[in-house]
Amino acid sequence: AEGEIKAELKDGDEVAAACELRAQLAGVSIASGILLRPAVIRNATTEFSRKKSEEILAKGGAAVERASAAVDRVSGLDKANETAQKVRKAAAVAHHALEHVKEEVEIVAKKVNEIVELTAGATEHAKGAKSNGDASVVKVSNLLARAKESEDQYVKKAAEECSNSTNYDVTAKSLAAALDKLPGVKEDNAVKTTFQSILTSLDNLDKDVKSVEQRAEELETALEKAERQLEKAEKAAEEAETESS
Repeated sequence: AEGEIKAELKDGDEVAAACELRAQLAGVSIASGILLRPAVIRNATTEFSRKKSEEILAKGGAAVERASAAVDRVSGLDKANETAQKVRKAAAVAHHALEHVKEEVEIVAKKVNEIVELTAGATEHAKGAKSNGDASVVKVSNLLARAKESEDQYVKKAAEECSNSTNYDVTAKSLAAALDKLPGVKEDNAVKTTFQSILTSLDNLDKDVKSVEQRAEELETALEKAERQLEKAEKAAEEAETESS
């Protein structure tokens, strides 16, 4: 048939290698879904993180407003007045903390966008791996079916012993190793580019998911820093209010 693998399996070892290759290709679909999951889960929490950062920013703004109102209350006092100085100093601390909150909230927004983009990319890589995996399983299965008809008794026996198992632990590395055992099949025009595409997709999928994890950690750090700065702003605003009343 057109588009079938022309290479033949020469001995029992090659049949066993083809059997293992088929099992790995059959697992690509599920394995890529499993690889993708952490990114999808992270991506689902981005909206929550964004809202949380906006709430922190709003609270920081409210704290600065309270501190500014306290400064207004002591504006009639002499500049050298100790209370007025304390209030202004506390208000300055609140303002400064709010600037830091804004910086961290910007980082959160940036990381959210990066996570969304990387997850979209990872999803495409998973889809590519799945469709190419499914297409090449059929061709390697046909190759094994032909081996069952072989004149060579060792090839025939090995092909009959090959079960339709699936290897769900497949990675770009394990698949590349399985392909290296069958150079003739690996370089066959019917599957050469398909195999290359699967390896590239799995590789890129892995990279994107790891990048998502990294961005998620950076996002968490930025949120924690924003919360600490908010506490600082609220504490300073409280101080300004107490001093000015």
